[in-house]
Amino acid sequence: MSALRLAAAHGDVESLKELLKGGANPCSTDESGLCALHYAVWNGYTDCVEYLLVNDLGHTSTRKGYTSCVDLTTKAGWS
Repeated sequence: MSALRLAAAHGDVESLKELLKGGANPCSTDESGLCALHYAVWNGYTDCVEYLLVNDLGHTSTRKGYTSCVDLTTKAGWS
């Protein structure tokens, strides 16, 4: 699991902030299509969710240019 998704899954908002400031991509996903926002929501870490919503732009390999992690869906179709 990436450091960004791990921070979101554990509710570590300070690490999440530092990783995003350092250029981590909030749109990066794991093999199931889960991004940091999915992990933060799933585990109920509202402070991480709020921060990811404010800093939501990243790059995906399936779309050209920048996109929001807010509209990403998993391979199972979860949003």
